[in-house]
Amino acid sequence: MRSTPSTALGKPCLPLVNLTRRAYHAAALALAIRIGARYEQARAHHGFAHTYQIGGDPDQARYHWQQSRTLYSDIGVPDADAVHACLTALDQAADDESRPGHGAGDGHPYHQ
Repeated sequence: MRSTPSTALGKPCLPLVNLTRRAYHAAALALAIRIGARYEQARAHHGFAHTYQIGGDPDQARYHWQQSRTLYSDIGVPDADAVHACLTALDQAADDESRPGHGAGDGHPYHQ
C-alpha cells in the first residue's frame, strides 16, 4: 500500500494536510490580490472554504464561500452558482445538526 500524507504516520494527518492546503491558498490569494486578478481571488477563497469545511469550521467555510461568491458575481462568471450551491449545502447541514437526534451525542461515530 502506498503511503499518502494522511496515512504516512499510521494515523490520519488531515489537520496537517489542511494547513498545507491553506498555506497554498493564502499564497495564491496574496498574489491574486497583488496583481488584481479577481477571478483567482475567488478561486483561492473557494479553496479556503473547502479546507475549513473539511476541517469542521463551518463559520470560516461560510465566510470564504461568501467572499468567493461575491467576487464571482461581481465579475459575472457562472462559478458563482457552484459556490451558492456549497453555501446552501452548508446551511442545510447546519439545519440538520440543530434538529433533535442529529449531531453530537446521537450515537453516530463521526458526531462524537
